[in-house]
Amino acid sequence: MADCPPPQLQIPHAPLVGIARLAAQSPAAETKRQSAVKPEYFLLPVKSILNRCDSDRVPFEWTINP
Repeated sequence: MADCPPPQLQIPHAPLVGIARLAAQSPAAETKRQSAVKPEYFLLPVKSILNRCDSDRVPFEWTINP
């Protein structure tokens, strides 16, 4: 029994929704970061360049999508 490999679990994949689906369907954006661990950036479509910001933690009411 000690030589038996662990069982392979089959985990069903849930369908991607929302921003996860957009990221999966979008092209990756280039990064010039030189570290071994690079973040992933994706070019996502947006509905508006301006977003209302209703947080009390920031001193402004609007943000701009880069």
